Amino acid sequence: MKYVQQRFVIFQNKGDCKKLNKDPDIKSKEQFDKLLRDIRFILISMKRFIFPIILLTGCVSLNIVVYDVPNGLIIPLYVYPTNNNSYSKVLEYSRNNPHIPVIVILNPNSGPGENVDLNYKKAIKELKQPNITTIGYVSTNYTLKKLEDVKNSIKKWKEFYPDVKGIFLDEMTSESTFNNINYYKELNIYTKQLGFTTTVANPGRPFSNNYFTQNCADIIIGWEESEYPSPKDYQIYNVNRVGVLIHSQEIVDIKMVKKISRKYKWIYITQDKLENPWDSLSNHMDSLYSALNTF
Repeated sequence: MKYVQQRFVIFQNKGDCKKLNKDPDIKSKEQFDKLLRDIRFILISMKRFIFPIILLTGCVSLNIVVYDVPNGLIIPLYVYPTNNNSYSKVLEYSRNNPHIPVIVILNPNSGPGENVDLNYKKAIKELKQPNITTIGYVSTNYTLKKLEDVKNSIKKWKEFYPDVKGIFLDEMTSESTFNNINYYKELNIYTKQLGFTTTVANPGRPFSNNYFTQNCADIIIGWEESEYPSPKDYQIYNVNRVGVLIHSQEIVDIKMVKKISRKYKWIYITQDKLENPWDSLSNHMDSLYSALNTF
């Protein structure tokens, strides 16, 4: 993930100027999250303490950093590495557009499979680019799959394909019951304990914000359908952490892409259809990159 930096500085008063994280060097999501916590603390302080000082002395100013994750692609690449040139195309697009982040979801056999596949291992190594994050598919079957079985699949990804950077938790629940939240929170913790940097979860529909507040995943797919989401489907989320997957589209509606990009930071649109719309690379890659380059 890349962040667009602006200066972040708070002056408590003219006599005591305190600077926090001036031009911070953010290199990881953990550092970014810490910065957000600092900002939240300052905003709370401003509301409770600084505002009265402004009224009395007029000597306080606040200049908050705005970090923005560029709109990116999230590609379910459920294609065997040697079947066609899909992987080389993804590499070519990413190298020609190094400023656009890409998440590539890999799925050898509804998960990592039972053995190492050398073709996948080679393809994953080739996908090691600064703007590409590879993540491995794991099904959770809406919490019906036992936690230990899911953890075993996650562990296999680390053992079989150590160059993979994250995990894709498919078939996620959208309702925030106590059991659902704890299930995905535990999986996210376990994933990070193994050294993965990114967890993406997929309910494929609008979901409870509690999944974010309880740290169940870094990114959540809020829409997986054969049509574009409409305004009634939009929810109030952290835009940087929400994705959309749209299939069965003969053409790309650029106006709609620009519209939904304000609500979903991670986007993918394909012409492929059910029953598996992710078993080929989208024919719309040129259009998608063209649209993302205008944002």
